[in-house]
Parts: sequence; C-alpha cells; structure tokens
Amino acid sequence: MLRLTLELAGDEVEVAEDGHRALDLAESGWPEVVLIDTGLPGMDGYEVARRLRASSRGPEMHLLALTGFGQPRDYQRGPGSDFDAYLMKPVDPEELVRTIGTVAPTRG
Repeated sequence: MLRLTLELAGDEVEVAEDGHRALDLAESGWPEVVLIDTGLPGMDGYEVARRLRASSRGPEMHLLALTGFGQPRDYQRGPGSDFDAYLMKPVDPEELVRTIGTVAPTRG
C-alpha cells in the first residue's frame, strides 16, 4: 500500500525486504528519501539508518522510521537520532506524503 501511495504521488519506489538489501539498494541508487521499518529482520532499522548516515551520501538522505512502537523512548535510541521523522504503523497515506514533503520539500 505504501509503495502504491508513493508511486501515485509521482515518486520512484524500490523495496528491500531486509536491512542488507536496503543498504545495497541505497548504495546503487543513492535515494533522497528512505523509509525504514525499525523492526527489519536480521539488521534492525536503527542499524540501517546508522550505516546510511555513515555513508558518503548519508548526510544528504532523508531517513524516515516506520515503527510499531509508540512510546517516545522508542523514538530516541541514544544520542543524535539518525532519523529525520518517525511514522507510526499503520501509516496513514496522507500523513506519509505530507511528512515526506516536510523533510524533503524539493525532492524530485
């Protein structure tokens, strides 16, 4: 559903099933916005975000966390969060598009 929402909004979308694939995709395409589920299998989304931020293009990317955890402590895993915004699952499609427009207003 999120993929379709973004494609209808005019965005190009690629999907990775796990953290390692997400890092591979990011390195090959250097996306402007990355939606990361914090509960990914194998390598959690926090580690994916940390690695993306440490990459050569990491500071240019806009990282959005998708989380099923709603407590404020879940949004802050140590000093200096690597995410630009957090979205609670299930994500409202309009909120997703609005949030991306806020963190990356000049994308495209």
